[in-house]
Amino acid sequence: HLPPEPAPPRAVIIERLPPLPPKPRDIIIERWLPYEIVNQKRKVIVEHVQKNSKEYPQPKNVIIT
Repeated sequence: HLPPEPAPPRAVIIERLPPLPPKPRDIIIERWLPYEIVNQKRKVIVEHVQKNSKEYPQPKNVIIT
């Protein structure tokens, strides 16, 4: 008996994905309050959003790593 014919070589396809863009820098918001005497309370201004302003959709729990 003859040995079985070897299987043909398998085709290997390598697909390279483009590199990921660099991560954006952290956003730091600084608010400087003037130095005052510790016993004196700071004035806090709260501005409420108007009722007819643009509504944003509820955030989705998406984790991007």
